[in-house]
Amino acid sequence: MIKVKERMAAGFKTLPKTATCMDVAKLFAEHRIGSVYLTEDEDVLGIITETDLVRKVMAEGNDPSATQAETIMTTRLCNIDADADISEAFDIMDREHIRHLGVTVEGKISGILSVRDLIKPIYHDGEGW
Repeated sequence: MIKVKERMAAGFKTLPKTATCMDVAKLFAEHRIGSVYLTEDEDVLGIITETDLVRKVMAEGNDPSATQAETIMTTRLCNIDADADISEAFDIMDREHIRHLGVTVEGKISGILSVRDLIKPIYHDGEGW
């Protein structure tokens, strides 16, 4: 049985809720990631994914430099405990039609699990994708 904590990316990136969608896109490109949490002080308010940028900004013809990130964030966060079985993560992602899950330890987000993390081979030679 594979646990979520064995596949998750430890830690996660955040931006303040006052960031623009351009700031989000730059963070994605710089760190080669597909999601970011928006925060106020140290509280996580929501998540933005690459799909959000495409559907809610680009496809709508909005200017990413002028669009506040908080206006497109998803506030209903889906999380999973780090000790949960990986199959539960598959089930949640499938049921909720999402590609990123917050991973919690003692109720606090400590990492993120993406679909890409789920499809990594169990055994690999140590080389990156």
